[in-house]
Amino acid sequence: METAAPLQRGKETFDVEADFFIGAEGRTSVTRKAMDIQIKQTMYNHHFLTVTFPRAENFKDGKIISTYNRFLGLFPLPDQQVRSVYLIPEGDYQELKKKPISHFHKLYTDLAPVVDGYVQQLQDWKKIQLMIPVMYHAPAYVKNNKAIIGDAAHAVHPMAGEGMNMAIQDADILGELLADMKASGKLAAENLSWYEQVRYRRAEHVLQLSHLAALAYSFPFRTVSYLRQKTFERMEEDPVLHFKQMLNV
Repeated sequence: METAAPLQRGKETFDVEADFFIGAEGRTSVTRKAMDIQIKQTMYNHHFLTVTFPRAENFKDGKIISTYNRFLGLFPLPDQQVRSVYLIPEGDYQELKKKPISHFHKLYTDLAPVVDGYVQQLQDWKKIQLMIPVMYHAPAYVKNNKAIIGDAAHAVHPMAGEGMNMAIQDADILGELLADMKASGKLAAENLSWYEQVRYRRAEHVLQLSHLAALAYSFPFRTVSYLRQKTFERMEEDPVLHFKQMLNV
């Protein structure tokens, strides 16, 4: 069982000694690699453009606009900002970047006139990020005195914010476990397994639900888009479903 790990800060390399090492470094986790845990990624045939820009003061409710081949999600943030995600086919990003920024503005205003006059404040493609959705689930979260959380352990299709929620839940469960281990004087590495026992099946359930939802964005057929649109409408009409979805986001 290792008690020291090499870390690098800038050009400086140094060793850190600890009882436990927790990896929260995202998809390319070096902790996961040190644990010799392999992942198998599921890729999707679509990508997303995501960017934050100003919004109208009275635009306080989220919007999801879906057609048979287009999708735009708008999620209001504090300070009169709105976070957006726009669906594009896989591989279209480089071609889009060759077009004037006004083309991007029109993609948004055609679907959501409420952002007209605000999205135009974006004047540089460099502000717009490409989001590439993937899904994977590490076969284990714990090995000896090492553990992984968040995207180091699992990646989920990004549409509903589950990835961040799952990472927070991982940290909460593992943090409580470590605090309890310290308070009770039971700092044995085998006690880390309780974290995996609590979180693994729950995370797997969310991953599978999210994957099924992602398939709705993978097929630009009118029948699929019709069902997708009806689902959104039903979600908006039913206050319980709407609350649960917004709580999840």
